[in-house]
Amino acid sequence: MKEINIIGMGMSEKTLTAEALELIIEADILIGAKRLINEFSHMNKPSFNAYLSNDILEIIEETDAEKIAILVSG
Repeated sequence: MKEINIIGMGMSEKTLTAEALELIIEADILIGAKRLINEFSHMNKPSFNAYLSNDILEIIEETDAEKIAILVSG
């Protein structure tokens, strides 16, 4: 079963909680708006530029990844 975490990014990577950052580190893939994904480009994780719910759902359904982090603003 897939583990999906929705993570509120706040202002930037620097303002994340330790728990949120750990979920991102452990994730197999990242999904979110390009601006949010770019915050973690140094991690070299597979990432998908998507912010509409239908697009996100399609990625989740099609990926073999088990741990998914969905990055959202706010």
